[in-house]
Amino acid sequence: MEQEGPLGRKAALEDLDGFLERVPAGLAALAITGPAGIGKSTVWREGVRRAAAVGYGVLTARPAQAEGSLAFAGLGDLLGSLGEDAFEVLPPVQRHAIDVALLRAQPGRALMDRRAIPVALLSLVESLAATRPLVIAIDDAQWLDEESAASVSFALHRLEHLRVGLIVAVRDEGERTPTVESAVAPERRHEVVLGPLSAATLHWIVRRELGEQLSRPVLARVVTSCGGNPFYALEIARELVRVGMPRSWEPLPVPGELRTLLRRRMGRLPASTKQALLRASCLSQPTTAIVDAVALGPAEEAGIVKVDQTGRVRFTHPLLASAVSDAASAARRRAVHGELAGDVGDPEESARHLAHCVVGPDEEVAARLAEAAARAAGRGAMPTALDLARRAVELTPERTSQAAMRRVISFSEYSVLAGGDPAEARTALESSLAVCSDGNLRAEVLLRLASTAREAYQLADGYARLMSALEETTDKELAARIHMLAVWMADSDAAHGMKHCDAIFELIDETENPAIYSQALMHRAYLQLISGQGADDGAIERGRALEEMAVRQGSRERSPVGVIWRLLEDDLDGAYAAHVGRLEWARQVGERMLEMSMTRFLSAIELWRGNWDEAEHWALTLADMVEESGSSRYRDGALFARGMVDAHRGHLERAEQEGWESLALASQVAGLNAVAPRQLLGFVALSRGDLEAAAEQYWHANAIMESVGQREPAQERFQGDLTETVIGLGDLDRAAELVASLEERARAFPRPWNLVMRARCGGLLSSARGDTEAALAAMQEALTHHDRLPMPFERARTLLAYGQLLRRVKQRRAARAVLTDALDVFVRLGSPLWAERARDELKRLPVRPTRSALTPTEEEIAKLAATGLTARQIAERAFLSRKTVQRNLERVYVKLGVHSRAELGRVMAERS
Repeated sequence: MEQEGPLGRKAALEDLDGFLERVPAGLAALAITGPAGIGKSTVWREGVRRAAAVGYGVLTARPAQAEGSLAFAGLGDLLGSLGEDAFEVLPPVQRHAIDVALLRAQPGRALMDRRAIPVALLSLVESLAATRPLVIAIDDAQWLDEESAASVSFALHRLEHLRVGLIVAVRDEGERTPTVESAVAPERRHEVVLGPLSAATLHWIVRRELGEQLSRPVLARVVTSCGGNPFYALEIARELVRVGMPRSWEPLPVPGELRTLLRRRMGRLPASTKQALLRASCLSQPTTAIVDAVALGPAEEAGIVKVDQTGRVRFTHPLLASAVSDAASAARRRAVHGELAGDVGDPEESARHLAHCVVGPDEEVAARLAEAAARAAGRGAMPTALDLARRAVELTPERTSQAAMRRVISFSEYSVLAGGDPAEARTALESSLAVCSDGNLRAEVLLRLASTAREAYQLADGYARLMSALEETTDKELAARIHMLAVWMADSDAAHGMKHCDAIFELIDETENPAIYSQALMHRAYLQLISGQGADDGAIERGRALEEMAVRQGSRERSPVGVIWRLLEDDLDGAYAAHVGRLEWARQVGERMLEMSMTRFLSAIELWRGNWDEAEHWALTLADMVEESGSSRYRDGALFARGMVDAHRGHLERAEQEGWESLALASQVAGLNAVAPRQLLGFVALSRGDLEAAAEQYWHANAIMESVGQREPAQERFQGDLTETVIGLGDLDRAAELVASLEERARAFPRPWNLVMRARCGGLLSSARGDTEAALAAMQEALTHHDRLPMPFERARTLLAYGQLLRRVKQRRAARAVLTDALDVFVRLGSPLWAERARDELKRLPVRPTRSALTPTEEEIAKLAATGLTARQIAERAFLSRKTVQRNLERVYVKLGVHSRAELGRVMAERS
């Protein structure tokens, strides 16, 4: 997660930048508000840093609560950094007043005019703002002493037309205290309310500040307890690092200041209120149906809880619930949980309370927990199911019983689906395998061990486990499930995977087990496709129908092939909708790994569709999910996704680093994993113009695919770039072989991508051989196929190649039109390196731009820019985004052949 400034505060930082842009136009104010510990000071400090970085003067004050009674303490902070020469502009009376206020001079015998100090401050600010924009920054403005606040407010009332900005951070605990920014007119001030941070952001903060990584279950509990407050999250994490990670049923530590606060508030409460608070703290969703509302009354008055009209009881801060529980003895907590186990109606909640009230192993409680875990999994609450199943295993007294084995198997299944710790599940499974004698149970355990191995990318070990499981089991359905996982483990070898699919068809009937049968049917079609045997759409449709039948029968299993198929056929809009739908389903049922898979595909789809901001969003989301999960699965994929976005946007150094890191991770795993990072590194080199380095990476990727019999570039679309690179290096014989391969693929699977690549690469090869007529025809054919391929970047590349060809054959007018079209797309997408290539080609065309070269939007923006308006001002007048304005301006500069605002003004004056 890379971000300049505080993590998780992108919106607040954008507001900061907007505020700093407004300052040169006149007085502006920004208030950063939120509860204690939420990160106001961190954002405030970033505002101070950014103001200084753009050359603004900055006056800062950081008052403390204890200083509220010290007159002019805040003013002393604000002016303390100024040198003596700054005060020389003041008349003697004002200079003396300031010196007295700052305790640098003794007051005279006569009483000082109470306006002298505010007027002196106003004079100082006017002087400072005359040379450059000035920012007054006050942290914890609610503690600013009254005299300083009055002086600052006096000055602000009179600074409307000066280049002055005010940033204040203000604590808001439900009642917003008015501070000095209220002196600024409402239309000139803006407020940023900081809310809770996400689990992924808190994960990064804890890792950065403490050098520790919390497991996902522990992190989820920390986030819930701290309410997304980074200060409290760090305090809890520090204590966890000191005392060790808690078990699933143990409470989290409570920061000392909250513990002290609660003890002070609870000390005066009646015993009945304390008991009611303890009951509420032990419930996940406390209500007055279970907790005595009358007894809670004094706690409401003390600000510990709030009771809404529906009877829902909420602690005023999530950590207060933990503090209440922490203040009670373990015996009292067990007693309350025992009472609640019989009072609550929900089986999952009841089982959880039972788990809290037992001291050692208990078969009855373990059985209740296992049942509750199954119920939670059935409704898609996988993290809850995992937590309950873990506790069921822990409380099982006889570890060699079949019930114990099945509980471990369920626990491992939920762990995989919820993105739990594979090592934890593996340890439990290995222990069970060592004492298990039943063949089918051993096969089930081996199947689960293979599944955890797959999540850890230990494919060879996992596949070996599956083969052992097949020898153990006599159950046909279980054998079919084992073969199905083997299909995934053998995914890099299409022929081998299809054999496992065929074995499934021999073991089960499609009507008796449509879930597994449909998966095998669709996956076989996928393997058949990538091995170059064409697309079996009929098998996919039949598989989807069987899958829906299985879902109606209660199955939770869904094959990703039914979703990916649209992507393979280049139906990108349909693929996007299908992936979003499957992502939402994965979230609902708690399948964390599937969620990560869909997220990676969504990043790729949006990159291809030209929505690069969205592609980056999905790539960053995937990176956060990987970090939060603590699993190595998809870590290389997250680096690849971010790297591809960076490479397309011209951030080649960062993209190259991400490519090498991704390759290092992928190289630890046999199979196709190394293809993607090789593709990324190849594209980085191609974008730099380093054809030899690009060819090296692409040939490596090609060799991996050929080694496992994958002839169709279904997902890894680098074959066109490989061919273009080889042509660029002048190896035309080898290039001819690659073009022939593309033609073969286009015949076997005539999807738009294959047709475009065959035509474009064929055109490049014909051009290199001097056959201009064939080259032009091929490029025109490629553009025709682009009409069915919604990939704007690839279309622009085809236009660039076509424009280069037209220029060489002296068709200059056509070349300019085609190259300008390519440039427009590259600029709109935000691809500076490829835009520069198009510009270089346009510069070689000695054609004078005409008035019609500008679109109406470009004409309007050019006229506004010529008057001296900034991009932001143009955006406001034209009702466009700043990015749209900037991209249109870049195209205007190219089309008109100008390089500055001054030149633009002259050219636009001539055109008017």
